[in-house]
Amino acid sequence: LWKYTIDNVSPLAQPEEEERERRVFKDLYGRHKEYLSSLVGTDFEMTVPGALRLFVNGEVVSAQGYEYDNLYVHFFVELPTTHWSSPAFQQLSGVTQTCATKSLGMDKVAHFSYPFTFEAFFLHEDESSDALPEWPVLYCKVLSLDFWQRYRVEGYGAVMLPATPGNCLSPPFCGPHALGPKNKTNTRLLLVRGGDNWELEVFGLKEFLFL
Repeated sequence: LWKYTIDNVSPLAQPEEEERERRVFKDLYGRHKEYLSSLVGTDFEMTVPGALRLFVNGEVVSAQGYEYDNLYVHFFVELPTTHWSSPAFQQLSGVTQTCATKSLGMDKVAHFSYPFTFEAFFLHEDESSDALPEWPVLYCKVLSLDFWQRYRVEGYGAVMLPATPGNCLSPPFCGPHALGPKNKTNTRLLLVRGGDNWELEVFGLKEFLFL
């Protein structure tokens, strides 16, 4: 068992020394603040008054439960036709890399980890509760590639983008195999033969999905 005693034997600082120390710290903190300000800058891009600016940073994480191997995802974001816009350089569609599947229990999983980002603007002067904006929708198409480099549509999915950050979405998917060429579909959809099976063609959106 040890017993320690601590005594403060330092002489008391004089008022002049305390004032000098305060000036030194004040100058140090001021210089550090100026350094941080120089890194951030002062020129910020301001949003147009009355506009909502939407930034989306997303990731196509994985696909699970499909029959065939060598999967990839074709996706695009559809903006509502009224009051929504995006920059001219903005690309609202993308295609992941082709990924071989791995067994996870009874299912096969393809891990893409494919990041994407885009921004859009909603401009509407009416801020009443009856003027809530329509929200963008993310459409996905899962495809597989066979030995002969023929693609096969495994399923379609759509989900509305979340209005709050930090959400993980799992769009419900449906396959085109059960539709058949004689089945009735929505007036915006047309069943066509593509690759190694039937697929849907969306009028007005073909340039995003089916090129």
